[in-house]
Amino acid sequence: MSNTKENLTDNKKVKKKKAAIIIAAAVLAVAIIVAVTVILVNHFKKDEPALMKCEDQRIEVWFYEFLLSRSKGELDSMKYRDDGNGFKFDTDDYWNAQYGTTGKTFDEYYTEKALESCKIYLSALVLYQQLVESGELAEMPQSYYDEIDVTVQDNIDLGYVADGSTEKMNTILSKYGVDVETWREAMVIIAKAEYLQSYLYGGESASKIGDEVKQEFFEENYYRIKHILVGNFYYEYECDKFGNKIYFDNDIPMYDTENGEIRYDEKGNYIRDEYGEKAYFNKVTGEFLYDTVNGHTEFKKDENGENKKFLYTEEEMAQRKAEALSICDIAKGDFASFEKKGTDSSLNTDYSQSFSLGIYLSDLEASNYNIGVMTDMLDALRSMDVGDIAMVESDDGYHIFMKYELEAGAYSDKEKSNWFRNFNASLITKMFLEKCRTMFDKIEIDKDILSGAKTIREIGSNIYY
Repeated sequence: MSNTKENLTDNKKVKKKKAAIIIAAAVLAVAIIVAVTVILVNHFKKDEPALMKCEDQRIEVWFYEFLLSRSKGELDSMKYRDDGNGFKFDTDDYWNAQYGTTGKTFDEYYTEKALESCKIYLSALVLYQQLVESGELAEMPQSYYDEIDVTVQDNIDLGYVADGSTEKMNTILSKYGVDVETWREAMVIIAKAEYLQSYLYGGESASKIGDEVKQEFFEENYYRIKHILVGNFYYEYECDKFGNKIYFDNDIPMYDTENGEIRYDEKGNYIRDEYGEKAYFNKVTGEFLYDTVNGHTEFKKDENGENKKFLYTEEEMAQRKAEALSICDIAKGDFASFEKKGTDSSLNTDYSQSFSLGIYLSDLEASNYNIGVMTDMLDALRSMDVGDIAMVESDDGYHIFMKYELEAGAYSDKEKSNWFRNFNASLITKMFLEKCRTMFDKIEIDKDILSGAKTIREIGSNIYY
């Protein structure tokens, strides 16, 4: 077996090539289609009965089982090994447990999701073929097929996967309902769907979708708030020997060389700061003079390189909690009073100074939030009116937020782009699913074949393919 570190590196490369599947659920969830490789099945084994058909296109049962295996792998990789009620992953108790508020079990929910995804892919196949035959859309370029072939061959060649043996690769894939040939077909299906989506909606920028449609989607799915954190901690700035904040450029103090002056020690050498840099002094006060325009301040770091948190005392926090509660008593719609509190640096633990910009939250973006309390904010926002104030508590203190009117076109503002990473992808997903679902009534499903397919309990957990 080859070097372990090399194996892990190669394995990461293979994972990156894995095509992601558009998952259609009864309720549109977060779906990142940008860089998704979607597959439409054009190549199929004609001697196998179809699980479902529409016009001259079809989906076989192996594709359905493959999607089930990916759903199971998605749950497995997200470490849903315990649902909070003690049901361990991939046990009867787990699959029989209720999935959220859907009224369905995990088994039922993911089975229905895989079946609907098959319908989506079949509809996409039909749409793709119609556009190609009409001359409106060119065939998917050969480069897509070439990339898929490279992915397949890489997995066969890798020593810690199949060690050059197609037979061994088939054994691995059999746990997921496919073999080398059908796995490749699945990836072709997925690639064509992405190609079709890009044509219909303009790729990552969604350039073919009008501003009016985008604004409507924005208003339906996003909330705007301004947020005050009455934190139980504070940071301390890196300061010099005079007690003044140091202004840095790439971790090096940045001095005002135009207005400051160089000074010398008794030996005639430049006086340097604690970083070994030549210091510039304020001609009047004799303290270091920094470039406060082009430089930036830094907080003290802990041993892990993170900003070091200094905790308030219990007495101080009791006072801060009282101040937090007083903010919640601000009258509905009194934005001026709320913003005055938000810009009070002694109260608001907002070292990013982003209060004035506001925050945009959405279920569509939830996977991007690195602050868990934002999901609690979302829960509260669903029942709030503009001008309402709410508070949630976290390990960092008290989060108070007021709901604001949305700013038209904010989703395209580069300054706010951090809050809209999934915007175009989610909109494309919504429109694509709606387009595909118009064809569902034409789809014929063979219920006998479906009843004989492997269930999500029986299929393997597919994380890598």
